[in-house]
Amino acid sequence: DVYKRQIKLLPYNSHLSLWYKTYRDNFEAASYEVAVYNRLLMIPEDLDKLDNLTTTLKHWTEQKRIITSMDSWWSGFNEHIYERWNISNWRNLFVGSNFHEFQYYLSDFLFSPNGAKYRSNLRFNETLNCKKPTSAITASSIPIQFLREEDINKRLHNRRRLENLITSMNFSHKAFSHGDIYAAWDVDEIVAFELWRNLGVAMLCIFAITMLLLNEISLCLLVVASVVITLVNVIGFVQFWEISIDIVSLCTFVVTIGICVDYPAHIAHSYLISKGNIKYISTTPR
Repeated sequence: DVYKRQIKLLPYNSHLSLWYKTYRDNFEAASYEVAVYNRLLMIPEDLDKLDNLTTTLKHWTEQKRIITSMDSWWSGFNEHIYERWNISNWRNLFVGSNFHEFQYYLSDFLFSPNGAKYRSNLRFNETLNCKKPTSAITASSIPIQFLREEDINKRLHNRRRLENLITSMNFSHKAFSHGDIYAAWDVDEIVAFELWRNLGVAMLCIFAITMLLLNEISLCLLVVASVVITLVNVIGFVQFWEISIDIVSLCTFVVTIGICVDYPAHIAHSYLISKGNIKYISTTPR
């Protein structure tokens, strides 16, 4: 959980820590909000794909699968033209590829009581005017909220399902999803691989360098074993303290290797260069 990670780096009773705790307890569901973005919806085929996309997202919402809510301007627009103008099919607004009538009804919707809130979800070539049809849509967004999952793999699976759905629509211009929570999920997706890869590379480097400098296989293995035992202890305490594996803890593990390899390497080197006589002391009474 991203907020739990941030709180662990803050003083316990600081104002910022208390703010994060309050946000987590009361508004944490908002952190799962993302949006589906489209560029240049300028042809009826793109609107048809948008309609299919919205229908699928609505179906997911009703089943409480992958997403829990959606606030689509497109759904609101279709409801508006049906309730006000008795137009049950938005495709009737087009004559060939002529957008003028569609733009007229879209303007009427965006200046209606129910449609005004969606103005921030649309961008046009020109400024909106309640007395004129809208210009071409240059960008649009549909806010959605992911189903809250405690399992990291399930969260990543839901994100991939959404991205695959958007890709399958094959819009004529770029379409994608994005949200602030994606930054934390990207870390969750790669941090486990990065951890084991970095630890493995570090251990190989330790083995190679100590073998080169000490030139003694038994001492080299003892140094590596000392580092491995130290890492096991550190990772064990991380689990005991319920610290998440993230960028900060990953860097700490790597730094720990650099610190703990120094002492056993010096001990091994001192053993190699030390000279002296060992006298046998008999314990048998004379």
